[in-house]
Amino acid sequence: MSPKLIEFQKEAFSNMEKSFDTMKGDTDQRKSTKEMFKWFEKKWNVPSWYSPWCLVAGFLSLLVSGFYLFASIQLLQVKHSAISMFYFAAGVSIFLTLVKGLVGALTQTAFLGIFILFGGLFGVVVNLVLIIVVFIGDKKVFIQQEA
Repeated sequence: MSPKLIEFQKEAFSNMEKSFDTMKGDTDQRKSTKEMFKWFEKKWNVPSWYSPWCLVAGFLSLLVSGFYLFASIQLLQVKHSAISMFYFAAGVSIFLTLVKGLVGALTQTAFLGIFILFGGLFGVVVNLVLIIVVFIGDKKVFIQQEA
């Protein structure tokens, strides 16, 4: 989850809490709702290094995705080095996805970390399926012809 979105959510919950304070009603319900707001406020707190981490992880993801695209194009063009390049790109993508998912899950609370981790695991599964498809595919066309 991006730092800007987290700040937006914190501000939204703060505004909801302020507007709730002006309402009149059952004191027990108000007390439990106030406790809920405090719980959410605590859950949105992230370490100071999380914003720079998001930027670095985003740029790394962009580079890895670009390399992955290049390797995939090489694969479609039936280049000799395409298979090993594709395996490397998929491996790096899986590694980066796992690192981002773990950092997100450990940094965020269980509330948000689960969503971050499951999103990353979905990407890992997609990459593993692509690796399996390439692995079991016919590679005869990739063998260099000797003249």
